[in-house]
Amino acid sequence: MIDSKLKKEEANFIEELEKVSVNPDSKIDVNLNAEKYIVEIAIENTNMISLPSSIENLKFLKKISIEERYLRCLPDSIGNLIRLEYIVIYESLIKELPRTLENLENLKELDIYTSDLEEFSFCLCKLKNLTSLLLNENQISTLPDCIKNLTNLEYLRMEETKLTLLPKSLQNLRKLKQIDLSDNELIELPIVNKSFTRLHSLRLNNNHLTRLPSDIGDLKNLRSLELDNNQLKTLPDSIKNLKSLYYIGLKNNSFREIPKVLKELPLLEHLDLTGNPIDEFPQRFGKFTLEENGIYL
Repeated sequence: MIDSKLKKEEANFIEELEKVSVNPDSKIDVNLNAEKYIVEIAIENTNMISLPSSIENLKFLKKISIEERYLRCLPDSIGNLIRLEYIVIYESLIKELPRTLENLENLKELDIYTSDLEEFSFCLCKLKNLTSLLLNENQISTLPDCIKNLTNLEYLRMEETKLTLLPKSLQNLRKLKQIDLSDNELIELPIVNKSFTRLHSLRLNNNHLTRLPSDIGDLKNLRSLELDNNQLKTLPDSIKNLKSLYYIGLKNNSFREIPKVLKELPLLEHLDLTGNPIDEFPQRFGKFTLEENGIYL
């Protein structure tokens, strides 16, 4: 009976230790003897400038979440946490990443947002098992050609990062399901490819797009296309091939008439053209009825 009770208490202790939260009211000694049990750690508002290099002692760590507005860098030793699968960093002052990140071959998700990253580090191109990459609200203006190596990537989100150009090598990322490049400085979209058979969501709101590539109709499984707040005047005829599309956002562009090709999208449920210089909206447009100025249902 006593042995059973002790085992239960030990199991409870290990379960509590598997997930550790560090905040201004609690501290963790990353050298403690039971560190092998820690698989997840969350660090929030402790005013730390850098993670301690001794973080490498947490050999079984799989997930680390950090919300530290004064955090300026990650230690090189983070590259020794080879079991890491998830890194989430929010609201930091990090400008560059340690090259040792390339050692994290089991990393599946990397989220670094509302930070000061100045470039897309080449070490990220070595993370071949990465499935989700979120770099919103950073200072990254270009992507390197080596991004083509991230062949398992399914989710790419880089909103508000000052992107001006996209490399054609993005076409190598054939497993992509969602792309969000809203709130950037893009003037063209060179990433359409027949191989994007899994892509179902493409968000490009708040850019400077004046046209779409003629082969955008090759995105056969695209279900949502968001293009609000650009400078589009027309849509390519190939749009009619997007037979799975149920939503398209076209607000605040430069259309002077409703693109007729939209009538050929059988699953389209909603059409919003508010903010375009269209003199008069017809009461009917294909299967749609005008609900209010520029909005069709």
